Amino acid sequence: MASLPFMIDRRADLKGMAVTHALLIGVSAYEHISSLDAGAHTAGRIYEWLKTADAAGLLPAPLATVTLLLSTTQIERQQLKTVADPGMWAPATCANILAARNRLYSLVLETEKGLKLPNSEIGAGTAIYYFGGHGADVFREDPIGLACDADDRERPWVACFDQLEFREHLTHIVDPEGISVEHPRRVRCLFLYDCCRGREDDATLQDAVPELQYTPLIEEPTGVRPYLALSAATQGSPAWEPDRAIALPPPHEIPLSFFGHGLLNALNWAQDVSIDPLLPWQTSAQGLVDDLKRAMDELAKSDIEGAKIPGAPVMKSSPPDFALLRARAAPFVSVMLSCDPEDVRDAKCIEVHQRVGEEYLQKRALPPWTNHPESYMPVPGMFRIRVTARAGTPIEKAVRLRPALGAWKWIIRDDAIAIQDPAD
Repeated sequence: MASLPFMIDRRADLKGMAVTHALLIGVSAYEHISSLDAGAHTAGRIYEWLKTADAAGLLPAPLATVTLLLSTTQIERQQLKTVADPGMWAPATCANILAARNRLYSLVLETEKGLKLPNSEIGAGTAIYYFGGHGADVFREDPIGLACDADDRERPWVACFDQLEFREHLTHIVDPEGISVEHPRRVRCLFLYDCCRGREDDATLQDAVPELQYTPLIEEPTGVRPYLALSAATQGSPAWEPDRAIALPPPHEIPLSFFGHGLLNALNWAQDVSIDPLLPWQTSAQGLVDDLKRAMDELAKSDIEGAKIPGAPVMKSSPPDFALLRARAAPFVSVMLSCDPEDVRDAKCIEVHQRVGEEYLQKRALPPWTNHPESYMPVPGMFRIRVTARAGTPIEKAVRLRPALGAWKWIIRDDAIAIQDPAD
């Protein structure tokens, strides 16, 4: 089999540095089972985001390699023409997926071995693994993935792969000399499983994946690379593809998976910061979890039948926390309160230098004319929020405060403000 192409390969330019490696797999068009609408397009848009974030200097470690495996529908192929050259990606067959996983593992070892300047904050960089497509659950911590040539109608299944064994293979450090890779030299690993975790009859791991790719590790590893694994669905549950665009900035072109849409929003927002003082003003792995939960909660309005969509990712991680994004500077937030929107002479203006998404209590902003300076009772009025966004262009939003409102949250994007009103 010919070697897989790279979408990006800058290893020669970044030799000796902490870097980011990414393996992105998206499957929509299946040969033997029902196809999906959004698997490949979502993976392509994550690739687009990675390139943009790298160009903007938002990745803690520069982007060294990207491998893109896609099996697209005709619609997706047209949509991705401006994102990636189709000649540079390979089809998401099981053979290609297994080969690409081996290569990602080799790249991680190569990066750690060649690292010249160990970094306690980002180690040797980041390895990102994303799979979007059909998945299944056979009572494993991580879902089974189905390649584009998969067939689960017979026993054993064809062209399916175990993602738990790869996570353990990539994160467990096995040193025959007994010398563990020190934390400042370790690559940090991010696993994203954007697939269903439904259970089919009495299928077992041996039914789904009769031959594992790697020999199971019997002894304890000499170390574990820090990692975060996020899954779109809980065990035994489906994942989702929204049937319509979701009106939440920044806008994204459908088809996108529900999890992928939330992930792209969370990555663009980059709101949370690690509690680790060594990661100041960074969005960390734990920060991404918090942002993704918030994004999925906002996206989880309803499906076509009006049923509630699950709005939180499933996660597993190994400490310590690690940086994923260089946070943008905290936006300048000015909140102006006025009981009379036509007369703001006595309005109280509060300047808030905080990360966005923080809860803002009304008791901190009682205007002086309420005659209850010590009271925490909210009063009706007009809130006007003025924000200087990343691009430097002020944006505003006005919201009327209702008497029953005791607390509210603002969520700021590059070009819009969303208000969460607990009275709704």
